[in-house]
Amino acid sequence: FYNCSSLSSVVIPSSVTSIGSDAFRGCSSLSSVTIKEGVTSIGDYAFYNCSSLSSVVIPSSVTSIGSSAFQYCSSLVLELCSSRPNSLSGISDVEHIVVPEEYYSDYRNGITSSTSHLYPASKLTFKETPTLKAFKAALASVNKDELTSITFACYNVDDYLDVATIKSGLNPNCIIYVPKGAGITGDNVVEIEPAKGLSCDKLVLTDGYPFRAPEMNVGEVQYVHAPSVWANGKSGWEAICLPFSPSSVKASTSGYLSPIVLGGSGNFWLRKYVGSSSTSVFFTSTSDGVIEANTPYLMAFPGNAFGNNSLEGQKIVFSASDVKISALADPDLIKKNAFLFKSTYNTTPDASAGYELNVEGSSFVQVPQVGTHPFRAYFVNEDEAASSVKALKIDFGSFDEETGIFEVEEATDMRMNDDACYDLSGRRVSKNSTHKGIYIVNGKKVVR
Repeated sequence: FYNCSSLSSVVIPSSVTSIGSDAFRGCSSLSSVTIKEGVTSIGDYAFYNCSSLSSVVIPSSVTSIGSSAFQYCSSLVLELCSSRPNSLSGISDVEHIVVPEEYYSDYRNGITSSTSHLYPASKLTFKETPTLKAFKAALASVNKDELTSITFACYNVDDYLDVATIKSGLNPNCIIYVPKGAGITGDNVVEIEPAKGLSCDKLVLTDGYPFRAPEMNVGEVQYVHAPSVWANGKSGWEAICLPFSPSSVKASTSGYLSPIVLGGSGNFWLRKYVGSSSTSVFFTSTSDGVIEANTPYLMAFPGNAFGNNSLEGQKIVFSASDVKISALADPDLIKKNAFLFKSTYNTTPDASAGYELNVEGSSFVQVPQVGTHPFRAYFVNEDEAASSVKALKIDFGSFDEETGIFEVEEATDMRMNDDACYDLSGRRVSKNSTHKGIYIVNGKKVVR
């Protein structure tokens, strides 16, 4: 079909496996191309200089795109559905490329062109400027509370689609992807710039709503947390995980806060997971008060039981500047014995049952589905035989970093018959002791 200047549309059926070199080169009127799943390769110069071509979807079956296959397709927005073709040379000169969100980093590493805009695909991806009516119609087809991104792969975003109009009624953590210079600015607007990738001036994350994003540079990020329970001296714990390491924590009226560190003072409690038995999970204070990115912690904020130190009713804002953020893969998990301390930024449930904090924040209780609460952490037991345990006690014992002992084992005989055993105060315990608790045996903490 070389230089068939009147050809306006074509459908490549699934029975075709290869589009040969120069197949549609110079088809200047070709504006619509549909490539069915089953095509595996697109040859060199296959759509070279098809200047009217506006949008092409490359199915996941395509593993090879030849050199300059879409060069000089000046109006084209190219969407790829595969994890990544073997060769990207054929698309490196396309200006607007939409790729699967989870493989964005792979494509970034493979496309080094200084002209290509690389967009993460979303449920709402606009390849041409939508009218306000079309935009609202598209929004009606999705769950607004769970929508995590909208992609505008077009420059001419009209004035009526300002950020307030776009985000009205949406999940507040929804990301708006736009090409740099499109004229849309505001919180959670991510600009795509050739050769530089994704950048966001200010990212504001709201507690309780899902969040997804490939790696991007963020000038300022805030996570606004509204505690669902407050510490009263007996309960009030929350299991929290953040996609960045905050440099400051601030209450809405009380001002800046600091975590209570080992041997020190502060305004709220921060504990990390260090061990487990069959019925308990063990936590300790941190020595430096640092909250690592993508790491689950227990936190508690003082309620009215603490008098003038109470933060009850206030929002807690965690913030940082000039950071890289990525929230596509599952956050880090911490495994101690059979129990995994996991977390999520989304509402998709984990495949297995597990343990979540009860409403009082006093213990982890067994539930049929875990992983449905964004920015929260939960426990999963890898030992299916232990599923009869209905609740996990939160135990702080005297786990601290000064002892340098974090490994915990469970034993019924305490190995007291052969080994010296000490309680956590350093006193030697008789081998005939029947008292239940945590002991140190051969440098390890043992639960009886």
